[in-house]
Amino acid sequence: MSSILLSLEKVSSRRWDRVVLQDLSWSFQKGESWAVIGPNGAGKSTLVGLILDQIPYFQGSILRSGLKSGLKGIVKVSFEVQQKIIAHEESKERYEAFSGIEEHLLTVSDLLKAESAFKEETDSNQEAQNLIQESGLETLLNRPAQKLSNGEMRKTLLVQALLQNPELLILDEPFVGLDQNSKEFLKNFMEAEVKKHKTIIFTSHIDFKDDYREIKING
Repeated sequence: MSSILLSLEKVSSRRWDRVVLQDLSWSFQKGESWAVIGPNGAGKSTLVGLILDQIPYFQGSILRSGLKSGLKGIVKVSFEVQQKIIAHEESKERYEAFSGIEEHLLTVSDLLKAESAFKEETDSNQEAQNLIQESGLETLLNRPAQKLSNGEMRKTLLVQALLQNPELLILDEPFVGLDQNSKEFLKNFMEAEVKKHKTIIFTSHIDFKDDYREIKING
């Protein structure tokens, strides 16, 4: 039985009058992790959009027959999600200051509980507890989301994604905006997940070797 999760066959995509991707053929199997490397504007975001079925017009074929949950089995973590959460929480603070009505500000615990109520009686929730400890989020559970550093928020979003037990995890430029210490921690944390045979696509404008297979796109 084939373990191919997703494959692209001679996929081409244009943005206005510019070819972004041309005749790209690529497939990957369950348990593989890939780094998609290319400069800004090379087509990494277009590739992710195609995988998520967010770009309706393209040539070629994209097969997702190996994903048991279909598109619901794909979870994406991106810097844009972080920005939206912070903007939403800041708007709550502004409203509270204007109205005098107390608003509930999302905490790390709230963000994680949206995906998993960590009760210790089940194996899956014990795994959640372990993941929270491994990521160093245990001491941050009650901290408001907008008070987190970039590195802390990125870890939170990554753990939130892993708690959904995705068939395919897409990490879109996860190191953007992080200091060196946060980059190193996140890199090590991601490598640990790779060694657990998680299926991961990681996009970056910088080379990232180690345990990832690489596919380079140049636009």
